[in-house]
Amino acid sequence: MPMIVSDKRRVFFRLEGEKGAYLILFHGLLGCHEDWIHAGYMEDLAREFRLILVDARGHGRSDRMDSPEEYSLAAFGDDVVGILDHLDIRNAHFIGYSLGALVGFDLLVRHPDRLRVAILGGESPFVTPECLEGWGQWNQILEKEGLPGLLSILRDGRLPYYSLEEDPAEEASAKALLAAMAQWPVNTNPTNPVNSPLTLVAGSEDPACSRAEAAAKTIPRARFTISQGLNHLTAFLQRTPLEAEIDRLIRTGKKQGEDPSQPSKPTRRAEPDERVEPPEAAETPGPTESEGFTKPGDSAQAGAPEASAESGESAPPGGSTEASESIEPASKRKNNSRGRFRGRGKGRSGGNRQGQKR
Repeated sequence: MPMIVSDKRRVFFRLEGEKGAYLILFHGLLGCHEDWIHAGYMEDLAREFRLILVDARGHGRSDRMDSPEEYSLAAFGDDVVGILDHLDIRNAHFIGYSLGALVGFDLLVRHPDRLRVAILGGESPFVTPECLEGWGQWNQILEKEGLPGLLSILRDGRLPYYSLEEDPAEEASAKALLAAMAQWPVNTNPTNPVNSPLTLVAGSEDPACSRAEAAAKTIPRARFTISQGLNHLTAFLQRTPLEAEIDRLIRTGKKQGEDPSQPSKPTRRAEPDERVEPPEAAETPGPTESEGFTKPGDSAQAGAPEASAESGESAPPGGSTEASESIEPASKRKNNSRGRFRGRGKGRSGGNRQGQKR
């Protein structure tokens, strides 16, 4: 069962896929890496990406701690860096949802060389007063109704979760986690600029939607997409909102020979009465490193198979997003997301649980 030891705590991760770019999937609050499997992301993405599915500290198969001091935002990000170091990987793409969105943005700020393209959904990348208020409310529900009561709200019976009979430490860990999050320092203006391409995604019915949209307008190279009619959970289960950005930022950029990890060159404004000559036609660039990532010393290039987005839109130029894009939910995708995991089974990672439908 693949694990690393980060700050004396074991952190679980699972590897899937044998070719293409490295892509980290980081789940949401009180979830685990199997959320990505249950919603169908892993099956789709493992065909063309080398996936790193993480169980955050205090979640899934990673160690659970009952002390709030163990759950700083930086600690979650440092665990991801530890996994990349352990695997001898220089950098990777990143998709994070809910809690994973906050972790991904923290990595962009503190470790900009480790992430190339980031797609963050279901939450503002900033820790805002509204975030703290919401986490405080979750903590109150946890105190009154216990972990099953809180999970019934957060996961709505559509995503599986462990029962307390399997892991008595789970509720104590959840209380410590929420207590810590409610005390995270507010940060709406990071000191370090974010230069990597970044998209924020949220459903129109998600309370975090307005926070994410406001944040996107203040971050260079960021944009915001809204999924009409979807809430916090259904925007994740639909897959379309996140996967549309994979098409736009990673697949399409690779097809066109672009490197979405590299910031675009800033454009200079023409002075009044200055004559600006039209640019000369540029040659079409060839394939770039964005086709895949290799470990240091690896002689073979790991190229992801080419696939283009239907829109054919290229990576955005530098600058803040002024307008949001609306994504309609895709009803054609199957979503066999109902059920509840009971017990632990064996999988490729040594920790794949078997699920039973209610």
